[in-house]
Amino acid sequence: MKRVLFWLLAVTALIAAVPLSFMLLFAYAISSETSRTVYSRALSPDGMLEARVQFDDCGATCDFSRVVFIKRHGLGDEPSRSCRAFWAKGEEPVSLEWTGNRTLLVRHGFQASEVQDAPDHCGDVKVEAVRN
Repeated sequence: MKRVLFWLLAVTALIAAVPLSFMLLFAYAISSETSRTVYSRALSPDGMLEARVQFDDCGATCDFSRVVFIKRHGLGDEPSRSCRAFWAKGEEPVSLEWTGNRTLLVRHGFQASEVQDAPDHCGDVKVEAVRN
């Protein structure tokens, strides 16, 4: 009886493990397919900060958008090391211009309803988002 119970448990565990392993492999494949496109970069006048316009493409799970991040010059492009200064859904062009060491002008072509986030400051940097 113990032997039969052991085999039933083993077969049940195997049946449960196979779909779970496929789900984990699928989740890994989706997460590893993300690619980052940086459209433009702008260095602050004092060379301490860098702003960039980027899009992270994760396939069908992402909307098209443009995101502006500000970071210390020389750090990697990971969003966790950056401050998000602007985010809009769509594919309109975005241009960056530093008007001072701590003032960034973001020019864009988005309608107000497409802008998801446009703070007036990103850390100690003043951010001005202006529609073209």
